[in-house]
Amino acid sequence: MVGLTSVFSSCNPCCHFSRLGVSYSRWCPGECENLCECCCETPAYAYLTQLAPLVLEANAPMPFTGPGVLSSGMERTDGLLTLPGPCVYLVRYQMHVGFDTPNAALFSLRLDGEDIPGTRQGAPAGVTTISAEAIIEVCDTATLGLFSTNGINLPASKAGIAVATMTVIGL
Repeated sequence: MVGLTSVFSSCNPCCHFSRLGVSYSRWCPGECENLCECCCETPAYAYLTQLAPLVLEANAPMPFTGPGVLSSGMERTDGLLTLPGPCVYLVRYQMHVGFDTPNAALFSLRLDGEDIPGTRQGAPAGVTTISAEAIIEVCDTATLGLFSTNGINLPASKAGIAVATMTVIGL
């Protein structure tokens, strides 16, 4: 497997760190205790899968039409997952690239259409699975998707094989 990253965007991590048992004063300015705006109010999670066969156009989101689980408030539409905010999320994907996937294909998670830093991965020779993860902070509703720079065409002969998974966990 290839790839690992962590990223915070820009809400208010104070509440998040306090839930991890770290003092406010270590991470936040003095009056931060009253600014816990970016914490998930209810459990937030998603587990999405994509099975073969699959035809995916270049720069289109992975449709994730396979079996999956979504918590209340999350929606899956046209390959994009709507994330409720405010919340801090751990997002992770795994892509199996050993099936006739173009060598130059790069995969990345995009939040509201922008690549999440560190999640763009390609497959070096001999690697059949790539993955990446990040911690993101969403202050308002946002969309998340897994994108490929090249088109993918996995034939029906590969039917039922898991091509990709995406996991999202509210922290």
